[in-house]
Amino acid sequence: MNERVAVQGKTEGEGTRVLRALTELCDELGAGLPLEEGGQQNHPVGWPPVRMPREEDELLLAGILEALSRLADFHRRRPGEGEPAVRAVLDGAHMTIRSEILTGNSSELNQLLPALAFLVVLPLTGEGPAHHVAERATQLISCP
Repeated sequence: MNERVAVQGKTEGEGTRVLRALTELCDELGAGLPLEEGGQQNHPVGWPPVRMPREEDELLLAGILEALSRLADFHRRRPGEGEPAVRAVLDGAHMTIRSEILTGNSSELNQLLPALAFLVVLPLTGEGPAHHVAERATQLISCP
């Protein structure tokens, strides 16, 4: 077992078991990060290093997701309408936003907002109203 993922004094939970198995698989396949000269790990092409989130990152992420949820709730005609699709969009938005923030690309969120607004409203309203929401999001993000 890889010592880097051992949890001292605790029973291995499902998340830890998955991490351990995945790390072991990478080690077995030789999929570790290659070392640069000087012993530092080299990040694969196209994958920038990820930093640990700061409190303001988490607050930004939570605020954006909460607003997207409100947008979806406003466009629901009945409770639970479009729930699987809206949940999938919000989950995808969560991962995309977190990735942009943690790789230092917060400025890309401006370009993502109209698409995220469109996608969260689409399963509830259809294309026409969803395009209107996306266009309005574009206008609002463009204002200084």
